[in-house]
Amino acid sequence: MSCLIGPKNTITIEETMSTLKGDYDRHMADWSRPNSDKARMLRSAENAADCALNIIPLRQRDWPREAQFRRLRAHVYTLQNKMRKAEADTARAEEVEKRVKEREEAGETLVKDVVGS
Repeated sequence: MSCLIGPKNTITIEETMSTLKGDYDRHMADWSRPNSDKARMLRSAENAADCALNIIPLRQRDWPREAQFRRLRAHVYTLQNKMRKAEADTARAEEVEKRVKEREEAGETLVKDVVGS
């Protein structure tokens, strides 16, 4: 008979194996009881795994669409930035025109550069 020698007593491997088997059986019984916490955790893990297995192929198929969406979103951001810049430029141009009109109405003579004359 094979023995494991502990600090105070001797335990046979067979006793250890039977203890482990009993622990394993109790552990598995906890998993198989439908209303136990372990069984609920197992079911939720299985559901999550099923969801993940269903989602992963969809994500793989949707990668080109997601990349297209990212490109379109970047294009929209670029257009929005150009629109903001154009609006700011227009507002500045309107301000300058308004100041020029005010000065002309006040009687000031403004020197205008004429190209090609």
